[in-house]
Amino acid sequence: MGDGKKDDIAAVVAAVKALKDAGPGSRLEFTSGKTYRLGAHDSSIYQIDLQGLKDLTVDGQGAMLLTTPQQAALRVKACEGVMVRNFVIEQDPLSFTQGVVTKISPQDGWFVIKIMAGYPPLPTPKQRQERDFMQWAWGSFVDPQPRRIRRGVRDHFRVDEIDLLEDGRARLKVQPGLAPHLSAVRPGDIYVQSLDYNDRARLSRLNESPFTYNILFENSADCLLENVTLYSGRSSMTSVVQNNHGRITFRGFKVMVRPGTDRVISNWRDGMHCSSSTAILSRCSMTAST
Repeated sequence: MGDGKKDDIAAVVAAVKALKDAGPGSRLEFTSGKTYRLGAHDSSIYQIDLQGLKDLTVDGQGAMLLTTPQQAALRVKACEGVMVRNFVIEQDPLSFTQGVVTKISPQDGWFVIKIMAGYPPLPTPKQRQERDFMQWAWGSFVDPQPRRIRRGVRDHFRVDEIDLLEDGRARLKVQPGLAPHLSAVRPGDIYVQSLDYNDRARLSRLNESPFTYNILFENSADCLLENVTLYSGRSSMTSVVQNNHGRITFRGFKVMVRPGTDRVISNWRDGMHCSSSTAILSRCSMTAST
C-alpha cells in the first residue's frame, strides 16, 4: 500500500471498517511519506466515511490521499470525539482543466484556448450529453501572474458550445448575454473549466448530488480536523460544517495551489461553509481557490 500507483481504496475501506468495529479509543494510522491512490467505490461517495462513531482517531502522519474526482475525501457525521489529522489531499486526474486564451471574439461570443500540458481534455459532445451537469458550463478567466480574476472581468462564464480543434485547442462559445463581457478578457489569460467524472446513474445509486462537499462535518460534537492540506478536490466546496450540536475545530487546515505546479486555482468551488454549528478555526488558510 501507499506506492501512489496501485489502487488502495479497498484496503482503506477495510481499515475504516476495522476502526469502527474496534470501537472507542481506537486509532487508524497511515504511513508517513506514502501516497495512497484511492479510486472510486460504491459503498460511499466519501473515501473516508466516519458515521456514528465516538472517541476515535484517524492519523495520516503526513501521508497523501491521491483521490479520484468521482469521490469526496472525508465525512464525519453523527460522531463525538473523532479526530482526523495530518493528511495531504490531492486528485488524479484533476477536477478541472486550464488553457491559455489565444483568440477572443466578443462580437461573436467565442474564444479559443490551448489546453496546457498535463491537464485533462475538455469533454467531448458525447460526454457532455451523457453527463449533462452544470459544471460543464461554468468556467472562469484568471490572470496567471497574481492567480486571480482581473479587475473588470466577470467572475464566471457559462458556455453553450465546445468545439474541439486540433493540437489541444478548443473554441468555446458563451451564452449570448455574456458575450459582451469577453471584451475585458486578454490573450494570455488562463481559462479554467470545471469537469465532472460522475454520471447521474452512479450518483443516484449513492443517493448523492453532483455537489457533494470534499470535507463534511455534520450532526457531530467535539470533533477535530488538524493539519490537513487540500491541493485539489472534486468540483464542489472545500468543506462544510453544518447542523452540529457541539464544538468542531479546524486547526491548520490549508487550501492552496500545489507547490511546483502552474495551476492557477486549487479547488474549483468556494471555501468553507458553516451553518448551525459552533466552529473554531485556528491557523487556517485558503489561497488561489475560486
